[in-house]
Amino acid sequence: MNRFQSWKFGATCFAALALLVAWPGVAHAQPDPFADYDAAKRGAPPPSHPGASVPDSEIVLPTQKGAFALGVRTAFAYSTTSAESTSGPSETNTTLFFRLAPSIEYHVKDSLVIGASFGLMQKSVGREEGSGGRSETGWMPEISAQYDIPITKRFALMPGIAMGLYFGGSDRKLRLTTPGAPVVEESTSTFGFAATVALRVGYQISEHFQVRSGLGMFGTIGSETIASQDRSLSTSSANFTLPVELHYTF
Repeated sequence: MNRFQSWKFGATCFAALALLVAWPGVAHAQPDPFADYDAAKRGAPPPSHPGASVPDSEIVLPTQKGAFALGVRTAFAYSTTSAESTSGPSETNTTLFFRLAPSIEYHVKDSLVIGASFGLMQKSVGREEGSGGRSETGWMPEISAQYDIPITKRFALMPGIAMGLYFGGSDRKLRLTTPGAPVVEESTSTFGFAATVALRVGYQISEHFQVRSGLGMFGTIGSETIASQDRSLSTSSANFTLPVELHYTF
């Protein structure tokens, strides 16, 4: 997957989330002004209207059992990677890291959240040819657990952990043993395990929208397979990440 396709995937995720948010407002009927007038004449409070906005004073970050959230998770990082070389010691490379993942969460009990996501991960790995590293793109399913600690009615600490797999591909420049020792570029396949530890904060900006950010640590350990040489080389990475997330709660 090239960079254009990666960003196209991200734009599609955000568009889908926006459509999900907009749909309930479209589906609700418009308020009836005559019902409001009749209630006022009787001295009764006006009837509630589906889709009516909630006053800011009544907005609460949901932490109760049964609450759901649909969201988009992103994370950016300055990372250091290590990859075993075909011709010498392991190569290291320092670069940027990026991930994008739609997610779903559910409060199994008050303040305790379990979740699942499936998204895109991109990172760089060191290379023996001294070219500054190559981009590795992979897909990553992940499960997570989080505990919400309310600080105010709209703001909470959200420590959490997550574990998952990743699979995808990269490429390497390989020097052949044939006459002339030509250098060719070969696609490789990658597979491994990933883990995240994060301390996020969440803020309920409206009745249904919630934003989160904080600090995380993300690590991977896996292998990169070169088919033509029938070899699997070990890879690992450690990243301190800055998560930026948007969630729709209900």
